[in-house]
Amino acid sequence: MKNNNKGNEQTKWSIRNGRLYSKDSGFIDDPSVLIRADTGLLLEVGNFDTLQALSKWAGAINGWNMRVERVIGKTPAEILAHIQQLDKVRWFIHSIFQTPDLPEYIQNNHTHGMQEEYEHYDFQLLINLGANEISRLLNTISFRVQEGERFNHGQMVSGLYEDCNIRLDLFRETGRNVLRLIIPDKDNRFPEDPQCKAPYKYQIMRLFED
Repeated sequence: MKNNNKGNEQTKWSIRNGRLYSKDSGFIDDPSVLIRADTGLLLEVGNFDTLQALSKWAGAINGWNMRVERVIGKTPAEILAHIQQLDKVRWFIHSIFQTPDLPEYIQNNHTHGMQEEYEHYDFQLLINLGANEISRLLNTISFRVQEGERFNHGQMVSGLYEDCNIRLDLFRETGRNVLRLIIPDKDNRFPEDPQCKAPYKYQIMRLFED
């Protein structure tokens, strides 16, 4: 299994006769992607059944948490653009699961690689929203950096949720500075508001600094 994270040319996949084509595996009629759930990295592109079997084998061998996603409801060109976007990832997501001394639903989710690749702060998210939502939030804002946006302490950021903005606050994470995503609760209250609900009210706690 190839790790397609680095250096692939766009010619690795193309559209031929209106169908997605891979120079490694030929025509793909059930376009799907195999992704490491813990990092968001694209591992392979192929037909769904083939990737399902590959996921089980590689997961057993490597101990990786992986998922297979169909790329459906799109034209071949849109499918190709989506795959190429996934292939641009130059960072990874690291999640340190909850320990007994932390409030419920609080854990250290953060990126590595933004500083090295883009001279930008890495990002951190404290709330355990589930692997898919954590990956969506951290990857979406990281892709925006990749495409030229720069983010700073105290900045309000739109586009991650339809009904609210999030805020970025500067914190320390294992000896480095990161921008922590601060998400308001369902009533749009931020942690400094005394009425902010758990677990959102815990997002400005000083944790995981060393």
